[in-house]
Amino acid sequence: RVVMADAIFRVGEKAFYGCMSLRTIHLCDKIEVIEESAFQDCKRLNNIQLPKHLKHLEEGVFAQCIALRDLKLNDELQSIGNGAFYDCMALEELQLPGQLKTIGEESFANCKAHYEKK
Repeated sequence: RVVMADAIFRVGEKAFYGCMSLRTIHLCDKIEVIEESAFQDCKRLNNIQLPKHLKHLEEGVFAQCIALRDLKLNDELQSIGNGAFYDCMALEELQLPGQLKTIGEESFANCKAHYEKK
């Protein structure tokens, strides 16, 4: 389980890439950007609490997180990068926020997710 401190404003590129034991993440509400491939290939990751003020999910952020099942996107999210949820096969349902302006190529490729905009 990872719990991030309130002083963090972004999660850097490949910060937890391939972390096989990571199952749950609780990110502080001040984070606005999760950079490229930050949690990519975390095969056991199944539960994420995203920050209230998150604005951007960059390329491949959660790609190949094959156990990711539960995810709620906040209302302030403006962009989802290319392949952000690529190969998230357990992700079945997702509500896209009304403020969302950009969804990158193959963001949800190889997902079972049914998604709709709020």
